[in-house]
This record gives sequence, C-alpha cells and structure tokens, in this order.
Amino acid sequence: MFHRAIAIPVLVALASPLVTGCVIGATPPGAPDGPANPGDPGDPGDPGNPGGPTSTDLVMTLLHGGPYRTPIAANPVIDPDSPRFVALLEPLIATTMEFGLVARYSTAADPAQNVQFLTLDGKDWGQPFDQVVQTTRGSASCNPLHIPADLAVPTGDQRTTDGWVYIVDTTKPGLVCAIWQARKAGGTWMGSNGGVLDGTGDGRNLAGAISGSRILHNPVLASEIAAGSIDHALSFGARRQDPTGFRFPATTTDGQGLAGQIQEGMRFQLDPGFDCAAMPGSAAERMICVALQNYGMYNNDSTAGQASGIVFQTDDPTDPARVPPLRPGAFTRPGGLYDQAGLTYDYFQFSHIPLDRMRLLRTWNGQ
Repeated sequence: MFHRAIAIPVLVALASPLVTGCVIGATPPGAPDGPANPGDPGDPGDPGNPGGPTSTDLVMTLLHGGPYRTPIAANPVIDPDSPRFVALLEPLIATTMEFGLVARYSTAADPAQNVQFLTLDGKDWGQPFDQVVQTTRGSASCNPLHIPADLAVPTGDQRTTDGWVYIVDTTKPGLVCAIWQARKAGGTWMGSNGGVLDGTGDGRNLAGAISGSRILHNPVLASEIAAGSIDHALSFGARRQDPTGFRFPATTTDGQGLAGQIQEGMRFQLDPGFDCAAMPGSAAERMICVALQNYGMYNNDSTAGQASGIVFQTDDPTDPARVPPLRPGAFTRPGGLYDQAGLTYDYFQFSHIPLDRMRLLRTWNGQ
C-alpha cells in the first residue's frame, strides 16, 4: 500500500511512487471449515513440478525466508524507548477487500502479456517488470508475465484504493511480480507502479519499489486462515511516523509525521505472556495474536487515518457475486472463509489485542 489513509471503517489511499506475502500446515481441530486443503504445492519456482500450484490455488507460499520469516527469539532486547513508541500505535484492523492484496499463482497455461506501468496521472515511474533480475535459481524478468484470465482486483483505477496484485508465475525462477493499482485497459493489464521480489530466497526487493520503506507487505493468506496458523511477521502502516529516520530492514522511509515518532522498519512484538488462547474474540483474531507474539509486526508504510491496517489476501474465487476483473470475491461474505473465522466485514477491528502489551524490539532480530 502507498500512503494509505485508514479510518474505521473507511480508507483513502494517497498515491506515491513506491509496492505487498506463507506456508500451510494441517488444519488443526476446531479451525474454521474452508476449502479442502490442497496440500503442499511445492516450490513455486519449479515449473517442472507436476504437483505444483495452479492459478486457482489460494496461495500456499509467497516467501520462503527473510526477516518476515524469522521468529523472534526468547528474551529479545527491548528498545529502551519502547513505551513511548508503543503509545504511538493505533488500533489494528484487517484490510480484507478494498485495501486487500490479490495473490495468485500462474502457470504456462495462463495468458502471457507484457505489463507496463503508468500512473493515473500519466507519469512513468519506471518499468521494473522489464528488468532482468537474478535469484539463486537463475535470471529472468517478470515480463512477459502469465496472468490468470479470471484475475479480479479491488478497483485499481480509483485513487482511493491500492489495487495490489502479487503474481507468482511458476515459469519464473522464484519471482513474485507485484503490481500496484492494477487495472485492465484495452484488454491488457497495467499498473501505476510495481516491484519484483525474490520469493524463494530472503524476500529481497530486486526491482522497483515495494512500499514506502522498500520492505514488502506480507499479507495474511486465505490458505493460512484455513490452516489456522500464520507463520510470519505482519506488516502495518503508521500515521505518526518519522519522515527521515528508519531502521533495517527498511532502506528508506515515506513517513509523513514528525521527527522522533515511529520509524519504518521498526518491529513490534506482543508480550508473549499475554494469553491469546483465553482472549475473547474471533478465531482469526487469536491467530493474529499468536503471530504477533511469535513473529511480531513491521512498520513499513505511511497511513493518514487513525488505524493500522493488517493486509489480508482478497478475492474469494467461490463467491457467487465475484465479477472479474473489477469485482473480487469477498472472503468476508456470509459463509466465506474469513467470515467463518470471525472476520465478518472489511476493516474489522482487532479490539481484544491489547496495544499496551506491545513492545518494540531494539533491532529487527532482537539483538
């Protein structure tokens, strides 16, 4: 998301020239009913894997490693100024539709096209999909990109939405191709900006710009809600944010607040002593609670509203009201996967997670 302006329940995006990510396990007892577990799709960078993912999968894996995938060790070093920064945090909400992120696998059977980038104002901020990038599995570019014919995204041609799409093209060597303000023009997909991630390595940004901090948004996936576990750090935006300072893994900032406020790259953790299992609320909120204890959350972008949105995957392929390309399916619809886990509407607030029990790590790895 770019400079998201988040309110409850309304969000308004402020565009800026800067792009957003998980492993499924066995469904535990008591987890919400959902789509049948398709099993481990294998490595998305292996086009020859006959048991690999298809373009209709709910997406089992986007990233394999990196700071998002690194659990927080026991007894991490806490920032000495932690209480002051924690006091600047704002209510956590789930962005499941308008500011959700469409994540899809694609295969050689899907149509291929060259995605070009031009802002809604007609500006060219670069063509990252044309750049040849290197991963441990080889070199490639995102263009030409295989795109599912039934792709549907939140309306990316409106300035109040982000229209995020992540495509994991299984014909590429582990690339995650990200499009911001994705929209279809003349039968061809394009975007305002985008980036390329190393999906099979540490999640590095290889081309373009991923978020205001240049660290990715790692969404909660539908497959994770179905599995009952979120095994990675979350990402959130902040309104009261330092416009100049930042911390690793951020490499820059688009902070719009005041000096001395929250810095992009900061990693917050929920006190492990808090009892998530006994917490009232939905199954999804308890999953978020546990993820905040085990992996925490990174500040990686700016908002202008009084809430911090946690990014969720959007576009339920089983929603009868789904109309590609501009009307994704809603996982929060009655009977939908998120609805069954207790997320009954977009911008659902995680009101039972105590922000005053959060703490700021001194460094991303707690050392």
